[in-house]
Amino acid sequence: MRVFPKTQCVRAFAALLSVSASLASAQVTPAARDSAVRQLDTVVVTPDRSATSVRTSAVAVTAVPGALIRALPFRSVGDALAIVPGIAVIDASSLSGNPRIIARGFYGGGETDYVPAQIDGVPIAALGTGAVDWTMLPLGAFSRLELVRGATSYIHGDAALGGTLNTLIPILPEALSWRAAGGSYGLADAALHAASNLNAFAASIAGDYRRSDGYRIDETSSAWNVLAKIGPGEGTYRPATAGVTHGSVSSVNGFVQLHGRDFKDPGPLPSTTVDPRARNAFFRFDDLSDRTDRAGIVANRETPAAKYAGYLVGEYATSRAVKTLPLSTDFADTKLRRTTAPRVLTSGQIELGDDVPGEFGRLI
Repeated sequence: MRVFPKTQCVRAFAALLSVSASLASAQVTPAARDSAVRQLDTVVVTPDRSATSVRTSAVAVTAVPGALIRALPFRSVGDALAIVPGIAVIDASSLSGNPRIIARGFYGGGETDYVPAQIDGVPIAALGTGAVDWTMLPLGAFSRLELVRGATSYIHGDAALGGTLNTLIPILPEALSWRAAGGSYGLADAALHAASNLNAFAASIAGDYRRSDGYRIDETSSAWNVLAKIGPGEGTYRPATAGVTHGSVSSVNGFVQLHGRDFKDPGPLPSTTVDPRARNAFFRFDDLSDRTDRAGIVANRETPAAKYAGYLVGEYATSRAVKTLPLSTDFADTKLRRTTAPRVLTSGQIELGDDVPGEFGRLI
């Protein structure tokens, strides 16, 4: 056996690496580099009230694509916020579906929410309490979530101390998707999203239904949504940048949303209880049943001098709730509350100028 000197081995190994690198560089042609997929910056409007890229935004904003949320086993949009930095999600239900959001330490304890939610820029928090019904957001219909964290969210209301969430549900020219799932403890989940182009108009409808018997006694819950939208057809369709169709010369979108939910609350489990499925005796009557119907229009217009946007929404909400407040270990107070809350929401915005170098700037 012939033994080569160490220096010759090193030189031979270096020559082999040089040849391999030459072959690898020869295989990467300009055509291959040109065909590479390029990921563009997401355009958001939630933090700045105007179309702004994530890269240039000066606030803490996270844009999450809807496809990512639907690919993960979340039961609601509120549950999905757990993947966003700075957000913690706890659930009042043993099988999830009733989330409570904590943004940078701000927590409403289930009585209110310091992270209000919006659908295409229209707020959905309850009129009386400011609490968000997270089951009101259809999981399979939105294209993107925009979540702002920190005090910059104040422009979306006095309750937006921890942040604000905007779910974007554009009207696509053609779309059809559905899903259905089931499991133990009476778990059922179904959703449908369809869109079609009708010449001058485009229409979409999204619906979902969720129910569960719960792990604990008296923990039954159910929720359903129907959201229908109509707007400009394929000939005039241009994707919305983030809830506002700034790219269109003029557009008017109308929508109708119906929502209902019903769930029972077994109460906190005392530390002295042996059975993990038991209910708290003080909470044996606790039940919530509510219904929210809303309809409205969202209008946008873009001219060379300015951009205009606004919405007008009418809502009629009813609720019947039996709720217990534990005052001590051996005493609690149970109340029945019936609520009827009609309201009208409206907002308008005018944007002048742009961030183009040489211009005077942008005024909103």
